Amino acid sequence: MATLKGNIIQYNFLRMEDKDFYAFDYSIVLEDKGDMLTILPFNNKFAKDSISTFCLGKIDGFLEIRNEGFIENAGQYVHFEKMMDVPKADVHVVYKQDINGGLVKDENGEFIPVTLSDEQNAMIAEKHELYEEGEAKTPLSVIFKADKSFKLDYSSISSKELLELGNTKFDRYREFNFGDEKVLLFFIDGKRYSIIMRKGHTLSREERNSALAVHFNIA
Repeated sequence: MATLKGNIIQYNFLRMEDKDFYAFDYSIVLEDKGDMLTILPFNNKFAKDSISTFCLGKIDGFLEIRNEGFIENAGQYVHFEKMMDVPKADVHVVYKQDINGGLVKDENGEFIPVTLSDEQNAMIAEKHELYEEGEAKTPLSVIFKADKSFKLDYSSISSKELLELGNTKFDRYREFNFGDEKVLLFFIDGKRYSIIMRKGHTLSREERNSALAVHFNIA
């Protein structure tokens, strides 16, 4: 069998007898290890962006069966904390369907497996790396881990004092996403600090973070 990396598969999570997994039916294959697969579960239930969860968007050709028929959801949310290894023999490859639920064939009459786009694969690789690095615990680590498309609006910093607290462990933080804006609130020693990150052109996260390091006096 050809490698399944990047394919969408169906797995019977009910066999795990763990209610935390009962909301899942489908997964993305992160790694094909021969007889075993590392899978990343996803579903269409809204989840706030975090280091372990984010919205992958619509998966081309992927439909779900619901009471109202075949549904093509615009938002699929992956859950890195649910990653696991399962036997390849226990999964079923998911094939592309049209909006009426009919299976799509290629020019040779073969069914076409559902796979992620190059952009979606890149998103997962980037987010997976951040997840493996661990949860952010300081303002600067949260900012550094933000998607590379977001740049800090320096004029939005509620207090310049935050520039001296970039590597200080916060008590808690909250994140709000509004289209092209990301609002971050940090609570440190009883004080509240806020910043706004906006989408803009950035070649890489490294380029963006190097500029941030200068402003936070850690270059």
